[in-house]
Amino acid sequence: MPPEPPKPPPEPSPAPAKAALITVVSTPAGASVEIDGVPSGTTPCTVEVPIDGQVRPIALRLRGYQEHVGDLRVTDQLRYAAMLHPRRTWWPVILLGTVVALAAILALTRLAH
Repeated sequence: MPPEPPKPPPEPSPAPAKAALITVVSTPAGASVEIDGVPSGTTPCTVEVPIDGQVRPIALRLRGYQEHVGDLRVTDQLRYAAMLHPRRTWWPVILLGTVVALAAILALTRLAH
């Protein structure tokens, strides 16, 4: 039997993707950060993200504030800053309107008697 031919060398593994450090800040600080739907820290924070030309969704959430949603295109070192806006609450307006309406109904009822 002839000897077995030598096995080919293993294919080199792909080079690891380069990564960028993204500094994420918010006003006010303390917002939770999600990149690609993955929890990534609390502002201010620095997150390592692969440099692959992909657009990645970023979301910042802080209780009492509107959610901030944006897109990251990672090309190199980057700073992402977001201004969070207070969430509008309508319950005080609705409550006040209800109280005024009830007061008017009571006043009209008393006048009718």
